Amino acid sequence: MKHNDLDLKNWKKIDINTDSLWMINERDKSGKHKNIYHGNFMPQIPNQLIRRYTKENELILEPFMGSGTTLFECEKLNRKYIGFDINPEMLEYVNKSMNDGNYTKNFYINHCNSLDELQVNQNIEKAEKNLILKIYNL
Repeated sequence: MKHNDLDLKNWKKIDINTDSLWMINERDKSGKHKNIYHGNFMPQIPNQLIRRYTKENELILEPFMGSGTTLFECEKLNRKYIGFDINPEMLEYVNKSMNDGNYTKNFYINHCNSLDELQVNQNIEKAEKNLILKIYNL
């Protein structure tokens, strides 16, 4: 089973870190990335993982969304996204960041305590319905 769209025959030419120690000189500050939240990480980390383990149009689920770093990378890499967070201020910030309208059919974010199984299941059901409705303009 192929887990990504990478051409492994030319792996040395791909900008994917293939060893276990990732040396990243500087945080990517391009696009929507801003270092405004105490728990966020360098965008290069989700970028590497998303490209290494998913294909275009596949879905990423992030139970602790924070300031949207992974969502912004999903937008850049053409992946669908479901994200949850308990901080309403971060949800508002991320929604404002995503207001450009180019990616709205491909993501769903909502308030959710990801430690509560019932809330998670309910939100995943909402996300699936919401994404389907957006895709088919219903």
